[in-house]
Amino acid sequence: MRRRTGRPAVRQPAEPHLPDAVDESAAGAARTQVRSVTLGWSVDVRAIERRRVLRAWTRGELARAAGVDEKTLRDMLSLRRRPTFGTVQAVCTALGLTLPEVIVFADLED
Repeated sequence: MRRRTGRPAVRQPAEPHLPDAVDESAAGAARTQVRSVTLGWSVDVRAIERRRVLRAWTRGELARAAGVDEKTLRDMLSLRRRPTFGTVQAVCTALGLTLPEVIVFADLED
C-alpha cells in the first residue's frame, strides 16, 4: 500500500513521438534512418589573440575592457574551460569582433 505524502502527484509531460525512419517512396521500399546530431562549439582563440595583439593590449587590458575576470579570460584563451556565450560576446564586443568570427561549430554524431 502506498503512503500519501499530502502532495499532488507530478505528471511528466509525454515525449513527442519521432519516427526512426522516413518513407521516401509511395511503396515504402526506400527508407532513410534518422540520426541524432549534436552541435558542439568551441572558441577560435587565434582570432581573439590576433585582434588583441594588433590593438597592443595585454590580456589584463582586454579583460578590463570586456568586463570579465582575468582568470576567466586566461582559462578561455588557454582552452582550459569553455566560456559562456556571454563571456565570448563581451570579449568580441571589446575587440570589435562578431560571434561568427570566433565561434566554431562541429557536428558530433550520437
